[in-house]
Amino acid sequence: MKYLLIIACISIGARHCLAQHVVINEVMYAPIKPEPEWVELFNPSDSAVPIGGWTVSNHLRTYTLLPDTIAANGYLVITKDSVQFLKMKYALTNVNILQTTVPPLGNTGDLILFKDSLGNVIDSLRYLPSWGGANGTSLERIDYAAPTDSSNFSTTTDPRGGTPCAANSIARRDFDLALESLSYKAANLNDLAITATIENRGRKIISDGIVSLLSNSGLLLSQSQITVPIPPLQKQDIVLTWQNAGYGRTNITAFVNETLDELHADDTLRAQVYLAVPRNAVVINEIMPTPPTSSSQWIELYNNSANTANMDSTMFHIGVGSKIYNFLIDSLILAPKQYSLIIADSNFFTTFPSLRGHEGIAIVNKSDLKLKDSGNQIILVNSDSSVIDSLHSYASWYPLTVTNHSAISLERKNFNEISTDPNNWNSSHDSSGSTPLRRNSDVPDTTPVASMIDVQISPNPFSPDGDGFDDETEITITIPSDNLEAVTIRLYDLRGRLRSIIPLSQGISRTASVRFDGKDDNGTTLPIGLYTLVVESESGLFKPQRKGIVIIKKPR
Repeated sequence: MKYLLIIACISIGARHCLAQHVVINEVMYAPIKPEPEWVELFNPSDSAVPIGGWTVSNHLRTYTLLPDTIAANGYLVITKDSVQFLKMKYALTNVNILQTTVPPLGNTGDLILFKDSLGNVIDSLRYLPSWGGANGTSLERIDYAAPTDSSNFSTTTDPRGGTPCAANSIARRDFDLALESLSYKAANLNDLAITATIENRGRKIISDGIVSLLSNSGLLLSQSQITVPIPPLQKQDIVLTWQNAGYGRTNITAFVNETLDELHADDTLRAQVYLAVPRNAVVINEIMPTPPTSSSQWIELYNNSANTANMDSTMFHIGVGSKIYNFLIDSLILAPKQYSLIIADSNFFTTFPSLRGHEGIAIVNKSDLKLKDSGNQIILVNSDSSVIDSLHSYASWYPLTVTNHSAISLERKNFNEISTDPNNWNSSHDSSGSTPLRRNSDVPDTTPVASMIDVQISPNPFSPDGDGFDDETEITITIPSDNLEAVTIRLYDLRGRLRSIIPLSQGISRTASVRFDGKDDNGTTLPIGLYTLVVESESGLFKPQRKGIVIIKKPR
């Protein structure tokens, strides 16, 4: 008899120990009618827990629950109207619902208290509406092992408004590698150092992963392998170097990929970075102070660097006597070794109608740029006021033989010589009197640089999971030629292995598009991660293009 009593006590103690693992996991305290209020319990243990004799209370009332069982690693939804609950929007499959009388849940905050049949507290939650979960959305627990305070509860992110009988949308996973933040600084005049702070938000150590940096168009800029294991809830800084970074303000995307990652909503961060255009990287190349009366004044720039220059928010300071006039460039992107124009107004196109709609032209919408035939002080500055280029021109920079300067521009001779040297300037020898967006008339001809193939991918990232949304992505290829050009499209993984050759039904004349379903050459859907798309012309007349393409798994 003595031994039977001991066994009984051990059995009761074991059941009580298991019960102590059960937690309040999700609460719908402010449903939209006719949905009833409900509370979800979660049993994270490996054994089923009976709840016969348990009670549920708020600050005023207590009710005894009907007998039921919460399965190992299972859920139990408690509501007063299971019939109406099952009619709601959750599309439940593995349903475990207990219909019983429960205390009403206050929309302005309340107490929910569960006790076992011996009066021991199983779990309690004293919530406030400031925690979240109002207007037909549930209040979800983040970590079942953490306390029931405001830091451990938040509004569901599930589009249905709740996740009854399923894992919480914001629940902490076993494996969850997240991008926590991005910061940057200039590594030198041409490169940016991007620090990606990654965090292991899961329960287990993460020993692998890749952090990648993409341009706004999806081009792979830099990537780095995680080599030091990250314990749970610890952070690690990964420094990615973007060589020949875009000057000015540039939008970038960072993406972390880890094979075991169970939550992808926190894998991506977007940021805007800034790298000032260095002095003389972009130069003043041509000036039109005295255009025809029907046209407008303009200044030509040339990007003499290997970096794309986003001239957004750069400014011209133009001095006339003791006055300084400021002209803001709202939007202008200047590719390497390319020209651009800043024009006063659209009257410019009466003289150069073929340039209407041409890329690389910024209109400041002023009657003039305050340029004078007698001479000009021109300073081009970054948004941080650092100088990009400057000069002080004079009428004497025109040859003595050119007595009438009307409709004749001043042209730069050499991009690499200083702008303030009079010997580096001359009047245009072109028959039209100027060379906007063209090689200057006094510059020796050089072998033209091959144009680059343009590749656009949309959507990117995409998710070939068969759900009918973003299962394919469209690859659009543009070549600046009217001739039919054969191209090859190859997809490589991060290890440089060829995974797919994407067929084109015909050659390209100007532009063509092809759909990609995310499958390799064997017809198998590729795993999530970052891949590199390489597009090349078979003739070799055009520079190949490389673009990053991301396959993701959408959260359920």
